[in-house]
Amino acid sequence: MKKSLLLILIITIILLPTCLAQKGHLTLLAVTSDEHGVTADLYLEIIPGSGRVFIDTFPFTKLDTQLSTRLGRDIACNFLDIDCSNYDFLYTIRAESPIIGGPSAGISIAALTVALLDDLEVDESVSMTGTINAGGFVGTVAGVKEKIEAAKGQGIKKVLIPKGTRFVTEENLHYDGIILSENISKGYVDDVYIENETNETKNITLDLFQYGRGIGIEVIEVSSLYEVMEELTGEEYELLEGNIEPDEWYTNTMRSVAIELCNRTAVFKSQINHTMINNSDYLMALNLSKQATEAFNSSDYYATASFCFGANIKYNYLYLLETNTTKEDFIKIINELNKSVVETENKLNEKEINSLTNFQTYIVVKERVIETENILDDLFELNESEINWTNDSNSLLYTLSYATERYYSAYAWSDFFDATNDEIGLNKEILQDSCIRKLSEIDEHYNYLSLISMIPFDNIQEEIDQANQEYENEDYIMCLFKASKAKAEMDMVISSLGLEQDKLLDVVDGRLKLANSLILKQQQKGTFPILGYSYFEYANVLKNSDLSSSLIYSHYALELGNLDLYFEEKEVRSFIELKTSTTITFIVGLILGIIVTAFIHKGYSNLYLKKK
Repeated sequence: MKKSLLLILIITIILLPTCLAQKGHLTLLAVTSDEHGVTADLYLEIIPGSGRVFIDTFPFTKLDTQLSTRLGRDIACNFLDIDCSNYDFLYTIRAESPIIGGPSAGISIAALTVALLDDLEVDESVSMTGTINAGGFVGTVAGVKEKIEAAKGQGIKKVLIPKGTRFVTEENLHYDGIILSENISKGYVDDVYIENETNETKNITLDLFQYGRGIGIEVIEVSSLYEVMEELTGEEYELLEGNIEPDEWYTNTMRSVAIELCNRTAVFKSQINHTMINNSDYLMALNLSKQATEAFNSSDYYATASFCFGANIKYNYLYLLETNTTKEDFIKIINELNKSVVETENKLNEKEINSLTNFQTYIVVKERVIETENILDDLFELNESEINWTNDSNSLLYTLSYATERYYSAYAWSDFFDATNDEIGLNKEILQDSCIRKLSEIDEHYNYLSLISMIPFDNIQEEIDQANQEYENEDYIMCLFKASKAKAEMDMVISSLGLEQDKLLDVVDGRLKLANSLILKQQQKGTFPILGYSYFEYANVLKNSDLSSSLIYSHYALELGNLDLYFEEKEVRSFIELKTSTTITFIVGLILGIIVTAFIHKGYSNLYLKKK
């Protein structure tokens, strides 16, 4: 009897992970190297484990999907606010031909992972394409039309595409080719069907909603993982809404920073001679001061500080001009400024980063100090004999003015140190691991960006180089920040490629809606993201006057509104909770099996004794 029970126990231990495995499948939409739409199969199996991510692809993809797979898993776990360190994730991608697309399967990976973690039934007649980004934002991808075509005949009834990609431009199409094509129905060309059977060619705009209907596919635009999950599973996840009420300590401190910078504006303005009133820099400074006043009256204190910072650069420059700053004065000022920068940096390096607020304040102050330091290094490289003061003084004084105000801004932001005591479990190893993951993530995004656009993005490459340099310097906090900024900038570029200007506001509103929910979610956890909220506020203020800047700040708000993603404590779900129904079935079956085996064994034993 004991041997039989031992055998059952051994078999149970062997089979338990497989029996408890959570399995799911989605059809991926992809493009080949020659830009043809194809489908692939995405399989996911979640088993008890230690947080590992495995990816098996065939054929081998041209871009490494390991990174986007890990990102999709991380965002899914963060979406549900659970700790996934006790599961292993086994992703398999099967295609009939080599596919490309970089992170374009990100939304599918994240959505399938959420569904399996929450034990939801997936509608396999739904497919999708898009990148997945911080806050669950769905980013745009290339080849959307080709991917919709690939869905035809594959049992796919609905295709989800990123917000802002509904309309695409087709070049040099033959009118008769359009009319005779079996894949195109009347009415998809800007609501006007061309009844002209000639060989004339023309660029036209396709409405993918109508185009999809023509081939039997419902096409829907989505902007977030929330919308995707509702379409894929019918489950409505709560997207927090409502006005953000900043924590009192943040409001008071940010107000203090704004007042400090704007008082400096007032002093500068009083020192400028009235003869400057027609100077373009003076007029720009006046306009920025006016915007600062409006923002302050609306309690938008980060925007207030930003506008006064901009005004101070102009006023400082005009003051240097008015006071007839000489080359000797110039050299003396940069030496004094450099001394202050070195002292501040030494103090920063000694600062104990034991709270989320200090973590973020360190980022803000250090970024400004580094920028000032880099400008001063460039100025120091200029040999005195190389400076033609007559020709170069204006540009040099403006550069000095910017460096001075950047440093003063860092000094003002230092008020946030120890403003609150939201302690976090932070150590060097956690930060290093987070930095490595973020660097890998931005490398993949940059490869994808290079694939879909031939435009050089030098500013993004510079951010990436700085992030790598900070890693080499072992300043993992700044590495994480620089990499996050680069990621946000790439997301902004990718989501804007081919986007019509009149659709830009919709995109910004979508980002801000997600950022709003993300910040409210953080507040519910007892933390306040000073970086994320500051950028969120600024994006809202700029929305009506500078939409392009509002777009980038909305991306910053999303990417930097959840920095505690890397070290916050999350709910830990056992696999029993994850797979409740299957687990109960398995355990009941196991118990019955033991009972039946025991009876059978007892019956054989009694029979054996009778024979004896």
